[in-house]
Parts: sequence; C-alpha cells; structure tokens
Amino acid sequence: MELMLIALLVIATVPWNLDAFNVDTSKAQIFSPPSGYKGSYFGYSVALHSYSTDKWLLVGAPLSNVSDLASSSSSLSLKNYGAIFKCKVPSSSPSCIYIPIDNTANEKRQGRLNNQPTQLEMETKQNQWLGAVLESTGKNGKVVTCAPRYAYRGEPPQDSSTFQYKWILGRCFEVETSLIRAKSTIIEPCLDKKKGNNYYGYCQSGFSAKITADKEPYIAMGAVGVSRWKGGVITYSPAFKTTTLSTQDQIDHGNYMGYSVTSGYFGLANKTGIAGGAPRAENIKGKVLIYQIEGQLTVSAALPQPKNIKMGSYFGSVLCSVDLNKDGYTDMLVGAPLYSDVGDEGRVFVYMNNKRGALNLMPDMDLTGDKVAEGRFGSSIASVGDLNKDGFEDVAIGAPYEGSGAVYIYHGTMTGIDPKHKQKIMGSEVQSSLSQFGQSITGGLDVDDNSYPDIAVGAFGSDQVVLFLTQEVLNVEAEVKLNVQRIVLENNETTCSESDNTLHKCLNVTVCFRNLETQRTDLNISYKVELDRDKGSDALKRMYFYKNDQKSFVASRQRLMPFKSQERVCLSPYTVHLREKDRIVDLLSVLTFDLSFDLADTPCGKVLCPVLNSYKSKLTRAVATFQKQCGSDICKPDLSVTGNLVIPGNLKEIHIGTVQEVTLVVEVKNKAGDAAYLSQVLISYPTTFDYIGPRASDLVRCTTSATRNGTETATCTVGNPLKGNSNKTFGIKFGTTELVNDFYITITAKSANEDLNKKDNEVKLKVGVKFEADLEVVGSSVPDEVIYEGKAKERSEIKTQRDIGPKIAQTIIVQNNGPSKVDGSEITINVPSQSLGDAKGYLLYMLQVELTGASGSCITKGVLNPENIPVGNITSESKESRRKRRDVTYLDCRRTTCKRFKCQLGLLLPGEKAEVTIRSRLWQSTLIRKNPGSVKIETVATVSIPDKRYTQPNTENDYVKIIINASPVSTGQAKQKTPWWVYFLAALGGVLLLAIAVGIMYKLGFFKRKRVKDISNPQTDDSLVS
Repeated sequence: MELMLIALLVIATVPWNLDAFNVDTSKAQIFSPPSGYKGSYFGYSVALHSYSTDKWLLVGAPLSNVSDLASSSSSLSLKNYGAIFKCKVPSSSPSCIYIPIDNTANEKRQGRLNNQPTQLEMETKQNQWLGAVLESTGKNGKVVTCAPRYAYRGEPPQDSSTFQYKWILGRCFEVETSLIRAKSTIIEPCLDKKKGNNYYGYCQSGFSAKITADKEPYIAMGAVGVSRWKGGVITYSPAFKTTTLSTQDQIDHGNYMGYSVTSGYFGLANKTGIAGGAPRAENIKGKVLIYQIEGQLTVSAALPQPKNIKMGSYFGSVLCSVDLNKDGYTDMLVGAPLYSDVGDEGRVFVYMNNKRGALNLMPDMDLTGDKVAEGRFGSSIASVGDLNKDGFEDVAIGAPYEGSGAVYIYHGTMTGIDPKHKQKIMGSEVQSSLSQFGQSITGGLDVDDNSYPDIAVGAFGSDQVVLFLTQEVLNVEAEVKLNVQRIVLENNETTCSESDNTLHKCLNVTVCFRNLETQRTDLNISYKVELDRDKGSDALKRMYFYKNDQKSFVASRQRLMPFKSQERVCLSPYTVHLREKDRIVDLLSVLTFDLSFDLADTPCGKVLCPVLNSYKSKLTRAVATFQKQCGSDICKPDLSVTGNLVIPGNLKEIHIGTVQEVTLVVEVKNKAGDAAYLSQVLISYPTTFDYIGPRASDLVRCTTSATRNGTETATCTVGNPLKGNSNKTFGIKFGTTELVNDFYITITAKSANEDLNKKDNEVKLKVGVKFEADLEVVGSSVPDEVIYEGKAKERSEIKTQRDIGPKIAQTIIVQNNGPSKVDGSEITINVPSQSLGDAKGYLLYMLQVELTGASGSCITKGVLNPENIPVGNITSESKESRRKRRDVTYLDCRRTTCKRFKCQLGLLLPGEKAEVTIRSRLWQSTLIRKNPGSVKIETVATVSIPDKRYTQPNTENDYVKIIINASPVSTGQAKQKTPWWVYFLAALGGVLLLAIAVGIMYKLGFFKRKRVKDISNPQTDDSLVS
C-alpha cells in the first residue's frame, strides 16, 4: 500500500518581504492640480467618495486661488481662499476639476471710520484655509469641508472711537453628494456667539471634522480656540440645523481641545460617542476625552495617558476610530507624531474596547514604524478597510518627514492589531518628486471594482496625490506527496536502474496545489523543490533527482494551472534516487523535500496581478526516514498520549496574578513492538496561553506556528524512531498572564507509520481560569464641612453656579489590591440630590464627574447640571465650619432623593488605582428654606465586579460613605456686634500694662548705658609703648 505524507508547514523560515504585500505601487496613479493652482498645498487633505457609479478622489488645497463668481473673468483673482477638487478614479489620464465652494468676494458693509463714511470688509477669506479639512463617508456618502481660519469682523464701526477686531471663527460647508457644489447652509457655530478671548472670538471651528455613522448623522468639529484656547468639540445636526458645544470640563487654557476629532461606539454598541484630542493638555503631554451626546456634550471618559509619554509629544493630535477585532465596538488609535527617543520619531498608541465602556491602553501593541528620527510617524492615521480580506479592518499611518515621506500598513487581528507593519511605501520609490508624502491618507473605498478597498495618499509639499490600487489576495496551499516515506535499505523493493545498470533505492515526489478560493482561477505558479536542504553541501546530500541520465538536487518550474473552486491540482511526479548504501553515512536524520512557491512575475495586462496571501506559508516540507527496527517491512506502532497540567500550589485552576507559570507534562507511549518513526506530539492551545518552551532537563525540540483564528500549535519531536514498548515524558512551560477565559489544550501523538489503535492518540484537557482580586474603595470630601447662609433664592435669581452655594469636591478611589488584574469593574455612586417630594429642592447639585487613573466611562445622563446654569466668574467662596455641632440631621438616600450613576472601569493591574471626582455645589437655598439646622449629607459608593469569573476575598472594603457636614451660619459662625466699652476697657488695660512694664525696667537700670572709650582717632607709636 502506498502511503502519502502530507506536507509539514515550516513557517519560521519563510522568507517574507515585509515591505510589500497587496497595496500595489507599480501602477500608482499620481494626480496634480489643474494649471494655475500650483503651490496651493494640493493634497493637504484627501478623501475617497462615490456617487452612483462614479468614483472620485477628493483633494483639499487650502492655499489655492479661485476665480470670483461675480466676475466675468476666469482669472484666479481671489487669492489663497482655498479649494477642493474632484478627480475621477481610476483614470488612464489623471486630472482634477475644481468644485465651487466659496468663490465670492469678502462681504462689505457701510460704516464710519475717522468720522468718514466708508465701505468696510466684514470678513477675511484670504488664508482661510478652505479645504484644510475634508471628510467623506465614502460610498454615496456625505461630504464636509472646512475653513478653520475664516475671520469675521462683526458689526462695522460707526465712529472713530470704535474699533472692531476680526475674529477667527472658522466655518464648514456641506457638499452635495453629487459634488456639483456646496449646499446653501453654511455651518458657522461661532458666528452668533459672544466674542472675545474668553469666549468664541478665536473659535476656529472646523480645525478638524468627522461625520458620525448615525442614521441622522452629526458633523463633529474641533474648535481649538474657544475660551482662551481651551478648545472644545462642536456637533452640528444637518437635520435640525442645531449646534452643541462640549462642556469645558477637564481641560484648561491653551489645551487645544478639538485639534482632532473622531466618533464611534465607544460605550454601547449602538450609541455614538465623540472623541476629541487636546495635544497641549496635561503639561503638554496631551489628552483625549470622549463625550456622550445627551442633549449636551458631556465628558464620559478620558483615555488613560501612556506611562512613557513625554512632554511635547503631541499625543492626541491625531485620532482614528476603527473596529480592529470586529467585535462591534470601536477601538481607537492615538497619534503622538512628536514622540521622541532620539528626536520626533513619532508613535501611535492603541486602545482596545473591552465592550463594557472602557478603552484599554495596549502597551504591547504600540506602533512605531521604523523609528526614523524626524520622521513624525503618526502624523496621519486612517482606517483603510479590509485590505487582505481576512475579516479585520486595516490601518495606514503616515510619516511625512521620513525622507520625502512614508506610509506604513498595519493589519487588524482577532486580538487587536499586529504591531509589525505588513507593508511600507516610501514616497521616493513611487516618484522622486514627492514631498510630505503621507501627511494625509484616505481609504476604504473600492475604486476599481475588484472587491478590495484602495488607498490615496497626499503629498502637499509637491502638490500631488497618489492613488494606490489594492491587489486581489489568493489563498493557495501546497503539499508534497511521497509514494514511499520509509526507506528500508536492506531489501530490494522500490529500486530503480540507472544508465550504468546500477540499482538505487528510489521514490516519486509529486507536487500538488490547492485553490482555496470560491471561484475558478487560472494561476501561473513558479515553484522549486530542493532535496536534503539541511545538509548544505551537495557532497553530503543522500539523494538526487534523476532524469535523462542527469542528476540534480533542485527542480524548478513555472506552470500555468487552471483551478476550479477548492480544486487540488497535482503535477507529474519527479523521480528521486538515493545514493549507494555505502555512501550514505547519516541514517538517523530524516530525508527532506522542500517546496517553495509563488506566483510567477508575468504581465497581467490592464488589471492588477493578484498576490498570494502572505499569512499562508509559501514553503512546505515533506520528509522520509530510514526504517530498521520493525518486525516486517511495514512498521505497526501503537501510540498513546496523556497529559497533565501542573499548577504551582497543587491548584486545580490557574489563578491569574498568583500563578505566573505552569507546566504541561506530556507522556507518549509506544505500546507495540515496532518502532514509530518521525514520532511527534502536537499541542494546540489559545495564543493567550503564552508558550515558553520545554524544560531544560527534557531533550525535546519543539517548533510553534500560529493561526489567524487565535490558536497556536507546538510540534514536538519525541523520537525518530520512538522504539517499541517505550515511552517519553517531557514538560512544556507556559505563561498565564494574558489568559482571559477557561480553555482547552489538545494533545495529539502521531508518526509516519499507520497506528494500530488511533483511539488513544489524542487527549483534550479543559483548563479552568480563576481571577481573584480585592478591590478596595475609599472616599473623601474637600471641604468636608461647610456653612450655608443668606436668604433663600428662587430659581430665577440664580444666574451663575456661584449663586447656588459652596463648592464641594468628593473623591472616590478604587484600588486593586490584587493578585489578579481586573477588567470591567464598576462603581455605583448615590448622591443625595433633592429633598423628598420637592422637585426643585436640590441638595448636592452635581456639575462635573471626572474619571482619572484608569480607562473607563461614567454614564451621567440626567445627572449633571440639569438646570444648565452657567459657570460665571471663578472665585474662592467655600466656607468651612469647624464648630462642634449637636442635634445633627442625617440626609441619606432614605431621607432624600438620590441620583445614581455608574462608572465602568477598564483594566486595573494589581496596585493600580482609579479615581472618580464629583464636583458639586450645595444648593443652600433648600436648607435655608427648610431650616433643618446642622445636617450630614451622605454620599455612598460601591465597587463591584459583574464578571462572574472573579472572586473577591474581602468584600468589607467594597463600600464607602462620604459625609459632608453643613451648618447654618446663625448657629455656627454668626458675627455678633461688640459693645464700644469692651474696646475702651481693652485699650485702657493695654496702656496700663505697658506703663507698669516700663517702670519696672527703669528701676532695674535697663535704660542706663556705660560709655565705651572712643578709639576712633588713630593711635600714635608712643601709645603703643608701655
């Protein structure tokens, strides 16, 4: 019986080229602006867009001149207005057309200047940077472009003493889906707002923009100049023509919030949130906040700052939302293009959504490019769709100052993103003239109808944009079949004659390929088969190809093969001869047959050539062995395998945090008398079970190979041969820190021989994973004692938050005391907010909730500032009371109406803390009106872990009460008028005491002084002689 040996995959030695996969650079199309638009920063922004069957590349040119709509002349008389262009793609002759967005002269109005009537320009469009921001939602999508430096004067002056600033307000334009023109409504969220440095005078709305994916989408805009450059995020509803500005919570002057914006499902899977970057926040280290859209834009979360971030890194200046692992929740990439180890290499940080309202920072997924100094890697980040059709979204990242610019391609995976770039495109290799290549990137739209999304990259320094088409990825598997896998030198079977009439042991080698695609495919495959490759020198090789009296150690060929769907095609076999028995020195090591293959480099006409999936091996090996220890010519072993996971402490489950390393002990037996050749044990386990390797004392060699579905296999050679009636025991070490669930380990024993009993060749072990963590919660209030005073005010009398009452900051700290890490804990907070039965009788009026120290989000819908009371001037007005009180009334959730909200926490490692700060004001009018005297207001916080996999050894520290003591001024620190005679007697007593003291000192001679001999005159020599 002829036995076939399926090819063994050898992944570790596959010679991949990491700088080239399936984004084609050989047929890149380069677009330039029309004549007359040079030097316009064409390519500063880019977007791919489709309308009906037409595909377009949209390009922003923020310094472009445009022609005046009111003029009959076609000259570009409006200087540096900015423009966007549309370029039909793909195109045999790339060209672009101007889209009229803003081509009217500055508005003028009648006014007076120096007491003289004059026409004054009300706005400044020159250098407004129209087209600096460009966004499209893609297929039949919506388009918006912005002019963030648009300036408006306001009302014209009416006399010589009036001077009006030109305020840099910024504005945005919706563009018709057909790309014919801009829509009539201009988005100007800051136009009607109060001007000045402290307000909206330097708003710069449209500094960044993003269109949400809602059924009725919002346009989110960054406005970096609001309130002395605190900045903010503004949402605009095209359906209702309304705008909303984010609260000014958790940012400060000069932070530039809104430098970048993005949107996604950061909390709930169907609820959109807005993320904004503030690269100058946190001592110029940068910050990213996530806002929830609940009538107003309030902060729901702050991304945890990377521990290694440095000042000036501009962390948060670039944001990209993308569902990397396709779990329905949005993940985020945050650029820090000025991150420096040497100098501005740049870095991108990855945050994965835990599906419980938190974005966890993944330090092991930091993206760094090639770490080229001054490259500014991370200046642009774009989700470009599933480039290789593996089911996961991919990302392109620009480094525009790495030479003439570079773009890196990263692939999404089941666990997040592969931190090694799969492809690198250098601008200089596309065209030498490109400059600032990679400053802008767009993708996700298939422009050539091959079912693969394509990419466009801007190079504004040279006024160019490059369109890259994506090649089809084919999945092909190969195998090498041997008609004989065990060579018995002692018999005369399987021999072949050569031209000199000598007989040699021989075998046939057949190369087969399988098309894994669902459609018919014709493939031109180039392949090579190499014999005994591990021997190196031809003189040591034990076999050779024999054909027409010619001997060779390598056979190569190129073959055009038509494949049906899922079809396997096998080629004509090669004949291999072994050397004479006395010339074969090595009978212990296996005979190897290595097949390497790829698609042949042949022209494909006008269409792009496909490529093979680089995640599948292009190198396959088959092996044969010399057989000696068998009762007959055919060995009949009987292998069995058992396994046992040894956990320190004799535990039955892996306790994450306590157990760092475990050992899988495997015993394989050959119960038959015949030897088992090429005996192997295959161990399959999840990739989160971190393979370390065999124990040092075990003479076992193992190799590992990972798959894209989250599993990994270790292949361990246990004997060649494994003798009859013998066994082999060995141990493999694994790390446990990344485990998240119970899992299975599958252990399989196999050999090159047919096994007598296959029922005991495989065993499956279930491994339990247990998390044990002690979460402790503590709380405090600053101040913890306040007084309330004055008269009760009606709601209409409360104009600013200062009118409410004293400020209070309550801080709740959750610490993970270990031993396990915790992901997904939650804090439930109950705050006494209203007097029972009194809808407007507020107590603690909550204004802001801030979560720091860990990832997570706080759901505060309907909790914060329900009356929308403005901040007003910031002064120090809290009044503390330190008196001893009696007859205290407790105001807890049984005696008041409490408002409850939850904060979902992300990953907390042992020893880490999360801090929730609630900023409120005591609504003192309620207490003044009800006059309860001294009260204790009790806020309660409870921490829990909803995930049932976790156990908490100590539940007594999961609950904390925060007490605020409030007292009326009349019983505590009321000022009482002092009678005049008290002052008189006090002054008289002081004078008498002073007189008595002076008299006593006089009697004691305190005021008498002895005169010192005057030695100011110079002494003579005589005075020195005695």
